[in-house]
Amino acid sequence: MNKQQILNMPTKAYYSALTGVEIKGIVEQDTELYVIAVSGAWCSKKTAHRVKIYYNTNGAPYFKLYGVRIPLNECIRTNI
Repeated sequence: MNKQQILNMPTKAYYSALTGVEIKGIVEQDTELYVIAVSGAWCSKKTAHRVKIYYNTNGAPYFKLYGVRIPLNECIRTNI
């Protein structure tokens, strides 16, 4: 999947940090789960990412982007 394909995917959720983070989807590779996301979604410099999903001690999922921990339960879902 290249950057343009990721940018054209529908947005599943967003998070108000790093000038906007759009979550495009969650994929499974081998036994690991990854978030497909776009940072800088609300500015002119959009960057596509595939980052691993981690779990805290309570079992809540999160991912890290530029060293910032983004909990999935704090992301706002869209109705797509």
